[in-house]
Parts: sequence; structure tokens; C-alpha cells
Amino acid sequence: MRGAPATVVRGELQTPLVLVNKIRARAGAELATNVTLESLLDERAWELSWEAWRRNDLIRYGRFEIEYPLPNDVLTMDKAVTRRLYPIPANELTLNPKLIQNPGY
Repeated sequence: MRGAPATVVRGELQTPLVLVNKIRARAGAELATNVTLESLLDERAWELSWEAWRRNDLIRYGRFEIEYPLPNDVLTMDKAVTRRLYPIPANELTLNPKLIQNPGY
């Protein structure tokens, strides 16, 4: 990613491209030649596929409501704006009457 700060850790340059390629080399994948936000989001989706970070990443970077399919991805999800937030649990609403339920729930 352009403009990303480069640091050195134990004598090794730490740039987005270097770090992505470390992961790709470990996985036996072809090394990347550049890193963009889109390619970084794809890398995180592949590397963290079962760790439930995808939704958070897409919300953080304003891409949650945008169709962002991965190759061979057959899963779909409700991308309504109201789904950015989870519902407040009923017991929490009972304990604190000043809380207001998130929209859409």
C-alpha cells in the first residue's frame, strides 16, 4: 500500500508487501508484486477465513454493503446498513432501561 510506513524489525524491512509475501510463501502461493487495499482484504479473507474477521474488515473500510465476492464463494449475507451493528441482548436492555435497541432488531 502506498504511503504505508516501513519499519525494520530485527534487521528485516517490514512493509505491507514484505509481510504479505511472507504469508504467501508459507502457503506456497505465488508472491505478490504490489499490495492494494483490495488485495490486502483478499489476503486477510483467505488467511483468516474461519476466524470471523471478514465482516469487521469490510465494515472498517466502508465495503460491507458493496458486493465483494471471492472466487468460488457461494455464501451470501444480509448486507443491509442495519446489519453493521448486532442487536443489544434482551437481558442488557432489561438491566439498563436507558439503552435503545439498534435499528432493524
